[in-house]
Amino acid sequence: MILAAPEHREPTPALPPQVVLMVDLVSPEGRTWWAVGVGDTLAEALSFACDSCPTGTSWEPTRWNDLYGD
Repeated sequence: MILAAPEHREPTPALPPQVVLMVDLVSPEGRTWWAVGVGDTLAEALSFACDSCPTGTSWEPTRWNDLYGD
């Protein structure tokens, strides 16, 4: 019986870490909201969360917690 050599495979490159947050936000009128933020950086994740809020006002992140990572 002849055995074939195992096929050589290049390692799969690791994906860059992604920032996933739960973000609490407040509007200038005092309204509050929370949203999930996702991005390659903290700034991108916070921007994503702000973009996910209701329209018609601006939103400022007040605090956030990591939802993904170690």
